[in-house]
Amino acid sequence: MPELINYVDEYIIKAFLVWGITCLLSATVLMLAVIILHKIYIERKRRALDSLTERYSAALKAEGGPRLEKPRSPLEFESLAEVVIDLIGESGPRKAQDMKELARKNGLPEYFQRQLKSGNRLKKLVAVESLGFLRLDEMKPLFVALLEKNLSGKKRDDEMLARIVLALSLLASGRNDLASINEVLKNPQFRSSKFNEYLYTRIIESFTAAGNTHVFTGFLEHLAENPGLPQYLKKDIIGACGLTGFREAIGPIKKCFSHFKDFPLMKVSCIRALGALSPAEAYELISLEPFDEDWRVRAIYARVFTGWEYFYDNYRVRPIVLYTERPETARERALRPGGTAAAEREQELSSVRQRYAGNIFRILGEYLHDKNYYVRLNAARSLASLGNEGLKLLRDNLESTDRFTRDLAHFMLKEVQISA
Repeated sequence: MPELINYVDEYIIKAFLVWGITCLLSATVLMLAVIILHKIYIERKRRALDSLTERYSAALKAEGGPRLEKPRSPLEFESLAEVVIDLIGESGPRKAQDMKELARKNGLPEYFQRQLKSGNRLKKLVAVESLGFLRLDEMKPLFVALLEKNLSGKKRDDEMLARIVLALSLLASGRNDLASINEVLKNPQFRSSKFNEYLYTRIIESFTAAGNTHVFTGFLEHLAENPGLPQYLKKDIIGACGLTGFREAIGPIKKCFSHFKDFPLMKVSCIRALGALSPAEAYELISLEPFDEDWRVRAIYARVFTGWEYFYDNYRVRPIVLYTERPETARERALRPGGTAAAEREQELSSVRQRYAGNIFRILGEYLHDKNYYVRLNAARSLASLGNEGLKLLRDNLESTDRFTRDLAHFMLKEVQISA
């Protein structure tokens, strides 16, 4: 039987293989060289950016007011924007207004608007985000136009939409702004609940800064029966109210709790928010029906009575960093353990614990024997933070016939002993 080698010159095959291997080797060396050069370029650019940022930061914080030369290169514009955005976020209203004026004088809005016309998608994303964090009121029509253009297009860009609604949330001050943002958030496939919560924390802060809390409170009053918003978005809005310490939301939250009794995740969100805003109001709802059939609801009931430090660490939304890092706001600092808002919450919680101690211990004692692990764990954490009486109840369960309760009591008492 004839073989293929009888019809093909072996020298041609060898030459072809050598040529192929040489091409692949050359391509590999070329790609390695490109990667190394790109890394060197990026590192040099980063060092230059850091150097400029330090220079601008020192100039803007110097006594006697900022002394700046108007930026000319893209690096100078971007580093100045980074410093100005940080100062706007961490300063009081007057200083923030001065920083916005400085941004206008140095042409930052015009620079980022030019970037929006770039063919580079990444530059466009950074431009929208930076313009949003500059919080310039005159940019709101631009964001609304970008939003409408993106929504009406054949192919939606969710990454761009996320930055547009974030920018709008930082400037929100009226019902039209809420309607525009909710039009995007109503899509269940868009981002996540954590993103929605984060966005609404920015919206609440923007309404508060604009002196329009009454407008947002009016929106919340009709939240429960609003047919235009899905339940999951209502849940996220309530979560944001708790995260920002927006006490005006207590009434609407209680209304939502009653309205959505058959929606466990809504009840979880309501109790979490009330636990942050007013432990007394949270206790009032829990005491009406402490043994809900859904374990997630019972788990959050058990957590309400813990100290603020544990509650805060398990509740707060971590800052969502896109391309530009966002500084912590004054309200977020107040909510941190040891902050003024946190201290107010701890004082109210202490009062609730003293007034309803008997019933609280009865409920938590029942939770210790719950069939769900997370309910038992949260109950044990709450008891451990309730002083001697809570620790006594844990010790009483060291000899429990329930192996899971006994193990959990041992674990929690040991944890208290180690932390002490």
